[in-house]
Amino acid sequence: MDRFLVVGWLFLALVWTCRLVGLPGDASPTATGGERASTADLPYKRVTLGPTRLRYFEGENSLTLYAEMGSDSHGAFYIVYRPGPTAWVRKMPEWSRHRREEILSEIHRLTADERIKWVDGD
Repeated sequence: MDRFLVVGWLFLALVWTCRLVGLPGDASPTATGGERASTADLPYKRVTLGPTRLRYFEGENSLTLYAEMGSDSHGAFYIVYRPGPTAWVRKMPEWSRHRREEILSEIHRLTADERIKWVDGD
């Protein structure tokens, strides 16, 4: 029976990733690969959240944070890994290297309705 619950939660998590983040009722996702897109600030800023990554966009620029799915007694949630300040400067695209706090703040705002456990690196 427990195996069926786990499979059920994983299925729900995958279905959950197909709906939009941010604007309830907007049925025009712009992401691909099963990710959900926030359309709150299109075309300039948005976030897609999938089972293995969170992608942040500003116009033509984008960056990726690694993610995975988790579940607990309240259902499925995302675990998103945020690079620490040193790793951020080393790993992120040039346009975002010195804007860590600003970008993370915007990502948090755009994903406020999601169940996300944030994990800091470094």
